Amino acid sequence: MCLGCREKERLYQQRRRSAIPHYHNNHQKAYNQRLKKQILLAYGRTCACCSEDNPVFLCIDHIEGGGNQHKRLLFGRYPSGGYRFYQWLKREGFPSGFRVLCWNCNHGMRMGGCPHAAVS
Repeated sequence: MCLGCREKERLYQQRRRSAIPHYHNNHQKAYNQRLKKQILLAYGRTCACCSEDNPVFLCIDHIEGGGNQHKRLLFGRYPSGGYRFYQWLKREGFPSGFRVLCWNCNHGMRMGGCPHAAVS
């Protein structure tokens, strides 16, 4: 696509989204929720540490660590998590080396160990 055509398309999409912002936002939100559900089903529906099963609290963790470095390789200078990462996982066929953790366990792993392991 030439630069002129690309700019025309960008302006067209921008006008279209501004004309019906609620439709676009709701459509994107529904897509993101479906994508996250697919990812969680592929890697397990519960936290690998504490068995939390509420999807709002769940995320994908790099089992061997190094998530920031890996995301920098994928997305450039500013590592992106969330739905861009979920799209990559789906596109790559749900590769191994990842697991589902809740936010508490995931953050605890960064700080030296899961808080649930200390309680048990």
